[in-house]
Amino acid sequence: MRFGQGLLSFWIWPKRSINEEHLFAYNSDDGRLAETSLDLIGLKCPLPVLRTRKALRALADGDRLEVACTDPLSVIDIPHLLRQTGDALEGMEEKDDVVTFHIRRVKKA
Repeated sequence: MRFGQGLLSFWIWPKRSINEEHLFAYNSDDGRLAETSLDLIGLKCPLPVLRTRKALRALADGDRLEVACTDPLSVIDIPHLLRQTGDALEGMEEKDDVVTFHIRRVKKA
């Protein structure tokens, strides 16, 4: 939605949050959280990397996180975040405008 005219115009982006609709968890046989999918499609920088960091904090060691986003800067920001946190980027794929990251939470020493 756009408001105003000329130099005083600004954009209001629809607010999206991590909720049951966007965060899906799959349990393994032992009842532990095994894989989580995070839908961040439509969010712009810096929100994808911030929400990814928040989701990673909630995971146990060895759990996997799948992040789908459309922000073009996420291909730089998310791998950089993983280098900082020490978590592993197992793969990255791009289909149409959606980039999907496959991340594994690494056990901290």
